[in-house]
Amino acid sequence: MEMVRFVLRNRSEGMSMKVELAENEAVSEIGGVASECWGGGFMLSSGYDLLRPEDRVGDRISDGDVIDVVPDPDFFPEVRRI
Repeated sequence: MEMVRFVLRNRSEGMSMKVELAENEAVSEIGGVASECWGGGFMLSSGYDLLRPEDRVGDRISDGDVIDVVPDPDFFPEVRRI
């Protein structure tokens, strides 16, 4: 089983961490890690693409990628939509 090593970054908190997950894990596992650290109400993005919880890590993320934790506007109604 191959592992994928990437950085999980939360710019609003000014924090990031290195994460290593099996390529066959669901992206929802990343959401679990982020929830433990920063609470809920966010989405995960890789560049301009939003990651879906049901996606597989190995299908959407490569070694060295940076995955951003961004506020979910549906969870935070005070976040202004453009």
